[in-house]
Parts: sequence; structure tokens; C-alpha cells
Amino acid sequence: MATEVIQVRVDATMKRELEELSAKRGVTLSQGIRDILSTELNRAKTKDKKSPAEEFDEILQEADERRKASGLPDPSIEQIVEFCDKVRAERIAEAMVV
Repeated sequence: MATEVIQVRVDATMKRELEELSAKRGVTLSQGIRDILSTELNRAKTKDKKSPAEEFDEILQEADERRKASGLPDPSIEQIVEFCDKVRAERIAEAMVV
């Protein structure tokens, strides 16, 4: 059980944003702040691990290697734009369905 107290002064906007974030997560403001502190401490402890950007780069590299191994041609700009437009339209249609 937590027994130590930390007092921190923050501006009203930050406090309101923290309260809103905590409410969205279904926790008290105190628990929300404890979660943030815990996340930051864990991040500091695992500094040797890859950053999200490094992990993303590895995923892209692996995808590129798989694409090359498949023997399929690179998609054209027009095909990429067409695909993006199709996905956007699908997402918009899904958002309109309630």
C-alpha cells in the first residue's frame, strides 16, 4: 500500500487534463498520476530496449525483405493512392454506422 506523499504544484489546465485522462481510464486522479510515474520509471529502467521508432523501423525492414522475397513488383503511386482512398472510404462508412 502506498504510504508516501509527494506534493507537486501544477497549473489548472494541466490538472484538468490529468483529471480528464484519469476519468477516461476509469481511475482516480491519484491513481492516474501513480500510473504515469510507474510508466516513466519502467521506461527509464528499460532504456536498453528498443524505442518504438526502432521497433517500427525493424518492422518496415522485415516487410520490405518479405516483399522482395515474394517476387511481386513494387506498387505504383497510383495503386497506393487508390488503396488509401479505398481504406478512407471504408473507414468513413464504418464511422457513419452507429
